[in-house]
Amino acid sequence: MILTALFMSIMCTACLNNFNSFAVQELNNKAQEYLNKGEVEKAISRLESNVDIDGGIFETRYNLAVAYVQAKEFEKALAQIKVAKELKPENADVYYITGVAAEGIATSIMEGDDDSDEDKNENKKLSAEDKQKLAENLNLAIESYNQYIEKNPEANDKAAVEEKMMDLMNEVIKYETTDKQTSTKNTKAK
Repeated sequence: MILTALFMSIMCTACLNNFNSFAVQELNNKAQEYLNKGEVEKAISRLESNVDIDGGIFETRYNLAVAYVQAKEFEKALAQIKVAKELKPENADVYYITGVAAEGIATSIMEGDDDSDEDKNENKKLSAEDKQKLAENLNLAIESYNQYIEKNPEANDKAAVEEKMMDLMNEVIKYETTDKQTSTKNTKAK
């Protein structure tokens, strides 16, 4: 009798696991449909539900990161990417989306959070904290794109990614140069 109860318990657990996998896959498929239609918020809602059901599925975490990037919620995207990397560190696309999210954060800092088009990037005064966060995210983007290429050396977009890395390196240099010039001026003024 105990063996029968144990067997039934194991079978029920297996059935529930299969049901959860099926449910998560269906939610992932529906979320992908929403992303394809441009309905990002609906996709995010579905994918967040998937995480609640089973947070250990790579595809859910990766797709949620992509959806957050599309919604310009870059910090949330990086949080999902961190988990996705733990699940499949060999996956090249995880590094690419990390680069995109980090670049998005850097761009937000450079452009500011306001909606005005006046003087974007021009004469924008960044705090030391903003400059540090900007540099960290530009460097993270460069490093991530580089890892993407290392893990996928035959990538169709390799040349475009390498060009993007060069542009980002120039941004880092530009902000470092501007920061050093400002520091030098302030030292001379004293």
